[in-house]
Amino acid sequence: MMGRILITRWLLIPAILCNATVVTAMMASPNFFTEHQPDGSPITLRLRGDEKSHWKTDLEDFIVLQVDDGTYMYAIEEVDKDSIDFPNSRPKLVPSEDGVVGKINPIEYYSELGAKTIVVNTSLRSNINFTNSIVRLARHHPERLNDVISDDYYFKQIGGEIPEPKNIHEGDNYNDGERHLRKQHHETPHCQLSSEVLSPQFHRRQSTLPTSGFIKNLVVLLQFNDHDKARRDLPKHEEIEHLMETLTSIYSENSLGKLTIESTIVPEWITTTYDEAWYAEERSGTTNLHEAMREALDYLDNNNIIDFSQYDENGDGYVDSVTFLHSGYGAEHGGTDCKGQEYQNRIWTHQWQLFGDRDGNNIGPWISNRTTTTSTIERNARLGFGGRISGRNNRRDNTKVWTYQMASALRGTCGNSIAPVGHIAHEFGHGIGLPDLSSGGGNGIGGFCLMADNWGFDKTLDHPSHLSGWAKMKLGWLEPREPTFGVNTIDAAEEYSTGTQLYKIGDGDYNFPQNEYLLIEYRAKKGMDRHMPGEGLLIYHVDESPDVPGNINEGHPWQEDDWPRNGRHYRVALVQANRLFSLERAINNGGKQDFSSSDYIDYLKPSADRNMPWKGPFPNTDSYQNGTVYQTGVEVSSISSAGGSSMTFLFRGNPSPTAYSLLGVSSEEATIIDGYGNMYTTPP
Repeated sequence: MMGRILITRWLLIPAILCNATVVTAMMASPNFFTEHQPDGSPITLRLRGDEKSHWKTDLEDFIVLQVDDGTYMYAIEEVDKDSIDFPNSRPKLVPSEDGVVGKINPIEYYSELGAKTIVVNTSLRSNINFTNSIVRLARHHPERLNDVISDDYYFKQIGGEIPEPKNIHEGDNYNDGERHLRKQHHETPHCQLSSEVLSPQFHRRQSTLPTSGFIKNLVVLLQFNDHDKARRDLPKHEEIEHLMETLTSIYSENSLGKLTIESTIVPEWITTTYDEAWYAEERSGTTNLHEAMREALDYLDNNNIIDFSQYDENGDGYVDSVTFLHSGYGAEHGGTDCKGQEYQNRIWTHQWQLFGDRDGNNIGPWISNRTTTTSTIERNARLGFGGRISGRNNRRDNTKVWTYQMASALRGTCGNSIAPVGHIAHEFGHGIGLPDLSSGGGNGIGGFCLMADNWGFDKTLDHPSHLSGWAKMKLGWLEPREPTFGVNTIDAAEEYSTGTQLYKIGDGDYNFPQNEYLLIEYRAKKGMDRHMPGEGLLIYHVDESPDVPGNINEGHPWQEDDWPRNGRHYRVALVQANRLFSLERAINNGGKQDFSSSDYIDYLKPSADRNMPWKGPFPNTDSYQNGTVYQTGVEVSSISSAGGSSMTFLFRGNPSPTAYSLLGVSSEEATIIDGYGNMYTTPP
């Protein structure tokens, strides 16, 4: 029964590219699906992770692997016994010898293998050296993405960082778009990107979309060749129009009316050259898919169906936004769809850039060949784009398509109902510069933000929550204010208000170092947030220092390597009032007791002992940047009840920026003045 592990590299991997931005995409469905063992017996599984790396687990979150004969086996973690005491030891996932899913009790099996170390029988698998190794049954945990490898695939994003142009962060239109530059390694030695692709302007255009005013979104409909032959029943045009209207409503509500998305849907489904499985290539999508997109754009351009210059609202030479809706079911749902297609042979919803095809051709953006009138050229010239005006009446347009969103037009894995809006709304957020606020392991800030968990608290994709206050601040939709000493009032985030809707504490003030701060917003069960499990204040602990890679390095008191001094924490962490750190521990995607209010826990204070602040209790208002922990003295207390249009809280803190990281002195020399006026030296 044992054999080669059937783990694929579940990525949209460029076939030839030398350097590329990493694809961004939504988390796997939180819902379970049914698979079958070779003997026909059903088993219940779910996907964990995202399109970059994911795996199947059972009802108890134990990881399962499929071997050559199709049998699903429980996975075990194999670690070199000589390095087990080192935190950087990376276990491997391999199939267990007799752990057939559905035939054994995984809890008992876990107790047998996980409660004690067992030397692996070296005859278990001939192609792996198990000498001096120990194992345990593998169970999903938040760190899974970072520290586990299989024999075939490293469970982490491929490649390493590549430097951005020095001036890429300059300019008012840059919206924290640093998130996705990675270096890809490929076999072709002569692969080179054009000078345009490598230019600072080329990368910056990803974030030049306006966050106020209008964005034009072109919706292109792709029907895979095999679906055309099978006459698959697809959503009607008016249903797609309603879907796009819902997308517009979501961003209008989140931006408090500042941003309007104008979507135009092409008049027909465009049939691809190949079948769905060819584009998925058993990886839920590869750059094969870019061939279909380029062919569709060529068809629209060559037949004068679309004048692409009309979708460049800001005049930078690029179509503002392109959304491709395809005729397959989304791979993110896992399992096998009702047409018999396994998820590896379907397309995972994602946002990315158009790169070359599988042979390394057509590197760079797609470019329109359509001619344009002088009036269009004059408009572009006035905006500083479009070049010199000639005396000719017509000339080549050269409008380009680079970034795109790709999503299924269909709901779930069966039927012809129109897709819910959650997946498109999440990917559109990437298009305007927002990063993912979750990882494939932990849950980030969960269902409290569209950019963390777009499935929503009802797990349907129909009712995603609002963007977090942090995301709205980054997009310029909310301007945070500093609280005053004493009582402060905060208005609900879901509706326009002339009052304060976001408070910021720190960032070089109130004893916090630069780039570390608290954010406070009031979320009520209104509008898009009406499906939240509760309401009240949401308090975020933000650390935007360069050493914090994003929301992929969760930290919590249950970690065994001296948290918070281990330096592990999210860039944007939700301070959960119930103190369970359920989001970091991947227990849930948020709950009622994560809100702060007089109905539950109405305060957030410093740790108990200023000489040993790392002892807690947690959460608290202490600084933890770079693993250096000290009290700031900030206190948020007497938080009012929720449910109305506003809430109040009492704030105490000293605004003097005396934290040692600001003074440029050692921790032994620095003095902190807390919110009560007490002065003390920070502990070493």
